[in-house]
Order: sequence, then structure tokens, then C-alpha cells
Amino acid sequence: LVLKSCEFFFTGLNHNHFSDNAIALSYTKLDNTMVVNSNALIAALLVDVYNLVNIDKYLLLAHKILKFVLEMQDQNGSWLYAKAGAPNIDHYHTAMTVQALIRIYSANVCNNQLQYQILDAITRATEFHLCHLFENQCPKITDKNSFPLSTILFMEDALLFDLLLDISADLNTDLVSRIKTQWIANIDYAIK
Repeated sequence: LVLKSCEFFFTGLNHNHFSDNAIALSYTKLDNTMVVNSNALIAALLVDVYNLVNIDKYLLLAHKILKFVLEMQDQNGSWLYAKAGAPNIDHYHTAMTVQALIRIYSANVCNNQLQYQILDAITRATEFHLCHLFENQCPKITDKNSFPLSTILFMEDALLFDLLLDISADLNTDLVSRIKTQWIANIDYAIK
């Protein structure tokens, strides 16, 4: 079933050539929408499956999709939801994108330069996440809107912070400290 899912990424979705060696898969077979978080999650799944079955084409496609995700990141560390459309930066999809990058980084299947670029993207995204997607230590739905408040954001952050702490040795100590502080604040806020 997993291999069929991976094959679907080759034949069931449109491949949008974004730049040299960067590809974004469409959201559905019927469109060419280049959604960042879904592409990041697909790349992470392809890496996970590559590590199980060692099929090179999975890793090659994962790298091309990863390059799209990295190129779509703004200098401030954020990602728009998709290449075209409303300029939306939201908490949930940003966290999903970072989680996928952590999975790829932790798999250690990229060359040193790409590993560095992934870690840099994770660091910048986490900085943006902590600085712009919280208000009074409570998760904001987008960088501009605090409401509606959603418990899913607390759960998504719990997953994200847990993964970030797994790679804490590779992050600067100030950032790790801020991650831990926000994680505790999330837990405190959620149980109130």
C-alpha cells in the first residue's frame, strides 16, 4: 500500500517544474496548485520509504520536492500556503512543513550542503513560528489573526516541539530554550 502511494506521486499528480531541479506536485490530479506543506509531507514520506526499500527514484523525487519547499521559504522563515493564491501564512500548515523537514533532516539522506539548508530552513521557520504565530504565548491561527482559537494548534505544536527537541543538539541553545518555554506555556494554557 505504501509503495502504491509512492507510485501515485509519480503518475497520479501533476509535476510542476518550479526551477532547476525543483518540482512541486499538484494538490490533486485536476489542478496545478503548488501547496507547500503537502509537498513537504510527500518528500518526507518518500524519504521514509526510501529508507525502507532503497528505491533511488523515491529519494531523487524527494530531493526535487524538497528544493521547491526550500525555495518557497521567505527570508523571514515563513512559507505562504501555496505558490499562488491568497498570501496566507498559518500556524497549522507551517508546523506541518517544519515537521516534514525535521523528518527529512533526521533521516540524513542528503548531502552536507542540503542538510545545512534544511537545518537553516528549520531554524528560520522555528524563529518565525515563535515570534509571529503566538500572542501572549497562545497560538495564533495566522500571523495576522489570533482567532479562532483551535485546540488543534496546541496538539500540532506539541508534535513540532517534540521533533525540534529531538534535533536540539543541532540548534542553537537560545532557540532550544525558547522552544522549551513555549512548549510549557502551551501545556499550561491548554490545561487551564
